[in-house]
Amino acid sequence: MDEFDFLEEVDVLAKLPADFETNVAAAKWTDRRDALQALLDLLTAHKKLSTKANYGEIVAQLKKVLEKDANVMVAALAAKCLKCIAEGLRKKFSPHAPTILPTIFEKFKEKKPTLRDPLVECIDAVAATISLESMQDDVLAALEKPNPSIKVQTDLFLYRTFLKLNAQTMPKKTLKAIAPLLVKHSMESDPEVRDACYAALGSAMRVIGEKPMNSLIADIVEDKLKMTKIKEYCQKAIDEAGPEASTQPAVPEPKPATPAKQDKPPAKTGSRSSSRAPSPSAENKAAEKESAEERKPPAAKASTQQAAARDEEPAAQPQKEMLLMVNEEKATRLKEEKNFKILKWNFVTPTDEHISQLQAALSANAKGALIRLGKNRD
Repeated sequence: MDEFDFLEEVDVLAKLPADFETNVAAAKWTDRRDALQALLDLLTAHKKLSTKANYGEIVAQLKKVLEKDANVMVAALAAKCLKCIAEGLRKKFSPHAPTILPTIFEKFKEKKPTLRDPLVECIDAVAATISLESMQDDVLAALEKPNPSIKVQTDLFLYRTFLKLNAQTMPKKTLKAIAPLLVKHSMESDPEVRDACYAALGSAMRVIGEKPMNSLIADIVEDKLKMTKIKEYCQKAIDEAGPEASTQPAVPEPKPATPAKQDKPPAKTGSRSSSRAPSPSAENKAAEKESAEERKPPAAKASTQQAAARDEEPAAQPQKEMLLMVNEEKATRLKEEKNFKILKWNFVTPTDEHISQLQAALSANAKGALIRLGKNRD
């Protein structure tokens, strides 16, 4: 709900002092100031104006003061009164807007904040009563003014105006007519003019999107410095105006890929249903084993092959009981053989020495079982 709809309309013209018109035209600037201050007080106290009253005459008087009065304070009061009348009448003020706009644009050459700030508020209030398309001629004329201050304030006015528009309400033909002049401003030597035009272009980009905007400013689209500034102001406009700015259709998120369907469902193993995958067959196991072997590094493969070779070797047979002991004492064996050569073993009957030497040799090289067998008469 708009609070304005619940306010009562008031005819402030009926409340004006009888000498208002005389004082507004007085020679003394203080008389003019006091008359305008009295009107401003009434307009501030009664925000919704009666639509039955005729404001044509007083608007004309205020326009003349704004246009002709050399005193900055008086001109500023006239701008404030016009702003309040535009806000109090809203769309009913639209018939008066075309007569006020050229004067406001021209007065933008005034750099003093005392007058400049009331002019900014006044033109925003007047512009709210009409469409941008109906202001096109006045805006184009202001953009082509040689005065840098007029260019700056006109560009900033467009920045604020674009903030109130969206893709449906933006007049495309008007924007196409305005864009080339804004591009020209981007090539001005005055940095304030350049910065203001970047703001206007960025605000327009907020409305129609980057791609369509680039086609309107093709002459500077390759200039990275300028485009960076325009995009910065575009983001600033989005922050101020909200997400309404984004007019480009959102790119739909890609759908997740659907897994390819198998030609044949996997064969069921057994009648019992289960959510687990069926056990692989012996062939599948062998294939998996071969695949695993191939994936192993060479060192792992070699160790695997060696282990397999060890597995293939036949199990060692249990050794039978050995009757002779292994004599690894080579020196001793050579000495004994030497002793054997001294004796003459070509005999019919062994002597005691032969028997003694043989027993000593057997004791050194044979186990007890063999020695006992040797003493057995059988």
